[in-house]
Amino acid sequence: FMVGGLLVLESLACFAVPTFLSPKAYVFDQAPVTYLQEHQGAYRFLDFAMLNPNWGSQFGLRELSAIDLPFPASFTTYIRRHLEPGLTPGNQFLPHGGLGGIIEQEHLVARYTAAYEVTGVKYLLIPANVPLTSDLKAKGATLVFRDDKATIYTLPHPKTIFSAPHCRTTTVTDYHATVSCDRPSTLTYRELAMKGWSAEVTTASGTTSSAPISLTGEIFQSIAVPAGTSQVTFRFTPPHEHLAVGLGAFALLVVLGASGLTLRRERSR
Repeated sequence: FMVGGLLVLESLACFAVPTFLSPKAYVFDQAPVTYLQEHQGAYRFLDFAMLNPNWGSQFGLRELSAIDLPFPASFTTYIRRHLEPGLTPGNQFLPHGGLGGIIEQEHLVARYTAAYEVTGVKYLLIPANVPLTSDLKAKGATLVFRDDKATIYTLPHPKTIFSAPHCRTTTVTDYHATVSCDRPSTLTYRELAMKGWSAEVTTASGTTSSAPISLTGEIFQSIAVPAGTSQVTFRFTPPHEHLAVGLGAFALLVVLGASGLTLRRERSR
């Protein structure tokens, strides 16, 4: 009995000590996120250990280092070939090793600046206590935001999410753009190409037609757009989604049927 009581007291002590020593309130620094939400526009940002992977998605921001699913194998290959050669595994595209890892990431961006700009990266979100490396300064990185926790720099020549030669593009949403072209052109959509994507083009006359999607830049998508002003919309539906919905509905019917049979048996008893 005494041994049991001691074990209970030990468990209570191990639970109580961290509970009482934990912070009573948290202060979140929303200013960097708010700045990106207001200024990011048709570009992406690259995180340097400030936001965990996928937090860009959490705040409605385009983050290059997000590891949202699905994660195409082609993107892994692209990272290893153009952004961080030799990275293993390829879906761990974020700084490791504290301050040294962040500085190494800065050197990588300076070495492959053009490749990062091609992916649409304009903003670099870096901890305030980490200095900007001289090689990244030489590439034209410019400070646009600073507070006690974070700094944000911009790269000089990023590509927009939607772009087309001889055209003016306006990004309406992540999936929709207005395109005004002086001549027929090819629109590049800097989103990862994979099965499930479809595209529609609505011309100024109101005619809507589906547009075949081609692979461009190893991982991105492109479609043909006509001269004049068009509305372009991309949509993504995971492959086999309709089959999954059908199987889910069938499973629900089976569960409901089994529950009904069980209730009948209980009533008959």
